[in-house]
Amino acid sequence: MFPVFLYGAITNYFNYWAAMKMSGRIKDTQFKSTFKYVTIVGITPFYYLILFIAAWIITDPGWIKWAFAGSLIPTGIFAINYVIWFKKLRALWRYQFMKMGNNSRLEFVHKLRKGILDLAEELVFAHVL
Repeated sequence: MFPVFLYGAITNYFNYWAAMKMSGRIKDTQFKSTFKYVTIVGITPFYYLILFIAAWIITDPGWIKWAFAGSLIPTGIFAINYVIWFKKLRALWRYQFMKMGNNSRLEFVHKLRKGILDLAEELVFAHVL
């Protein structure tokens, strides 16, 4: 599915880039995600219109123009989900390699997690009973 991701990433990269570039000027970190969302929602229709006009001028058969226009949103969504999936897969690989290598930091994290869960369970049962 990499070619579909690549197509979606290339055709939708400007939206992502513009939102990141413009949100860099925002000082309040809590407002950045909202600003990115509003920027993408505001820019995307105009950007897709420009791409559609370019496709209308460049391509000859009419069905290719409409297929291109119809593919912009689904491939953009696919590209975002592909990146998220790949990051999760890479993290899983890193975890498995750390687990295979008997990493001391990983053992410490597992002990710390178990301690936190035991403490939370103890606090819950102390207040329930």
